[in-house]
Formats: sequence, C-alpha cells, structure tokens
Amino acid sequence: MAWDTEGTKRKILLAAVDEFAAYGPDGTTIERIAKAAGVNKERVYNYFGAKRELFAYVLREEMAKVARAVPISFAVDDVGDYAGRVYDYHREHPQLNRLLLWEGLVLGADVPSDDDRLARYREKTSAVAEGQQSGHVTEAIDADHLAFLILSLAGWWSAVPQVAEMVSRPIDENEHRRRRASVVEQVGRPPVRPQEAGRRRASARLRQLRMPGLRPICVWSPSVRRSAPDGRLCSRRLELAFARVYGIIATNTNVLRGQ
Repeated sequence: MAWDTEGTKRKILLAAVDEFAAYGPDGTTIERIAKAAGVNKERVYNYFGAKRELFAYVLREEMAKVARAVPISFAVDDVGDYAGRVYDYHREHPQLNRLLLWEGLVLGADVPSDDDRLARYREKTSAVAEGQQSGHVTEAIDADHLAFLILSLAGWWSAVPQVAEMVSRPIDENEHRRRRASVVEQVGRPPVRPQEAGRRRASARLRQLRMPGLRPICVWSPSVRRSAPDGRLCSRRLELAFARVYGIIATNTNVLRGQ
C-alpha cells in the first residue's frame, strides 16, 4: 500500500499546533510531536526540517488559515462585522494567539523574515487604508496602527483568557455574546472627524451648563478667523450667565460659519 504522504503531513501539523501552543518551541520536542501524530520522528525531520523550521511553518500555515477564513475588505465590509468574525475565529481556534505569544516570548523581535506573513499583514493595513479613503473607517488613527488595534481588541480575549475572566466574569455563552458585542460596537462606531468630535464634546459640556430661557450668544475672537469668516465664536446653548468668562466660551463652543 502506498504511503499517504499528505495525510502524514497533516497529522504532524495538527500535532505540532497543539504541542507548540501548549509548550512553545523550546518546551516541546520533535519526539513528542511525532508521538502525538503517530509517526516516526524521522518523518517529521524529512518533511519539515528541525524544530524551529517546523514552528515557523506551523505559524505560516495558521496565519494562512485565518486569512482564508476571515477575509478583509473595509471598502465594502463593515469594520465592526470584521472584528466580530475575528473574535469568533480566535474563540474557535485559540492556538493561533498562543503560538504568536510563544513566538514573541522566545524570539522577541528577532523573528526570521517571512514574506508570506508580511504580505498578509500588509494586506490588512492596505484594507484599512482603503476603508479610510472610502469613508467607511475613521482617519483619526494611522492605518497600520488601526489594523493592529482591531486585531488586538478582537483577539486578546483568547490570548489571555485568565485575565479576561478576572476582569469581566466567568466565561459562558452569554459572556461570549457580551464580549463579541463589545468588540463589534467599539470597532464599528462610525468615523468621527476631528471637527465633529470637538463639536460633540462641546455640546456635552454645554448641556451641563444649560440655563432655561436664555438665548445663545456669539463672541468675536480673532483666533478663529480661519474657521469663521467674520471671526465670531458662537455657541448653540451657551447661556448668558457664562458670557463674561471667555475661557469657558472658547473651550465649549462651536464655530458657525457666516453667523
């Protein structure tokens, strides 16, 4: 009977994923991996080389799996939905984050160059940039940083489950739904431009200062000439009682063009 080479490779890789995720590249051995796969250790060496080479191969394959399972295109997809799907994947496959943690602990920043992995991360950054250009994703954070933050927010729950449980509550289906909803909500919030963010903060402060029955006022300020043609600084809700306090007016108002 012919030897099933591909089937043997799959068994070795499955065993290697579990062994490396549990013990790291320095905590397990080729012998343990071969035993878990039910093959001779020479087969492991013949197919994948030494242990570090096998570890790198395993990580590359696991990264390819998540890329296929959770495709990304923020130009058309909702960013919150993508983050929710990333959360789901890591919940079902917690080994990937553990492999990455072991890689960081053992190798640090001295990870051998891997063009395939670099290409996949650049694809994610490019997708974020395209989403920003199309208006689907906030531009308040650079694309590379935002891509990293999305992956971290969605995946960290499974990377450090003990911390997640201590911070929130014991894990069950309801808690998984709650965590996923939080990820989707935070990542999927509509983009807010800096001017809009400032207006919202000002409105929130002004609601705390509201005094019924008083009309909004405008105060001339040369510092806002570039934003308002006539240089007036106006507030929708700023009460007359605070008109004398220029610092409050300047901090808690909106610039209204042409008024």
